[in-house]
Amino acid sequence: MVEKDNTKMVSFRLGVDQYTRLEELRLAEGARSVSAMFRRAVDRLIQNGTAKANSGEDLTTRVKKLEKRVDLLAQDLRKFTRT
Repeated sequence: MVEKDNTKMVSFRLGVDQYTRLEELRLAEGARSVSAMFRRAVDRLIQNGTAKANSGEDLTTRVKKLEKRVDLLAQDLRKFTRT
């Protein structure tokens, strides 16, 4: 999403190797500039962060719940195979 009213600027420094790798990634992604690539990446981060905030659970919590359910299912399975 490219907006014409982009008025805020974010700036940080990179090493030569980092910038070279970014340029290679930019070419592979087909972005017209590193800035355009970063704007798309920031949009994705914002969307993912919003989705995470809306879910109410982070990935670690969800994985722990799934592990607990798998353990309970394994216990049930062992009970059935013993009888």
